[in-house]
Amino acid sequence: AKRGDRGWKKNGQTLPGGSYVRERKVADYHTLCRDIATLHSLFEVPAGLALDDKRPLVTVYLDDPRRVSKSELRADVCVPVKAKTSRSELEAA
Repeated sequence: AKRGDRGWKKNGQTLPGGSYVRERKVADYHTLCRDIATLHSLFEVPAGLALDDKRPLVTVYLDDPRRVSKSELRADVCVPVKAKTSRSELEAA
């Protein structure tokens, strides 16, 4: 999802804008929170893009765990990316 350079504001915190790669996960939220810690090391960035470590990873929880079974809970994990710009970054793609 791309929201431009103005960013998003939630609970008084402004999230910087930019491009994100969204990955939908279906798992109980407790397991998801544990697995997010390893996501950065396992994430395969699409060609021409690089991880943007200056912006936070954003998780959007789509279901209410009081109403949906644990095995069917969905969340979108949004990983911040940026276009590769340097020659070495482009050659590594």
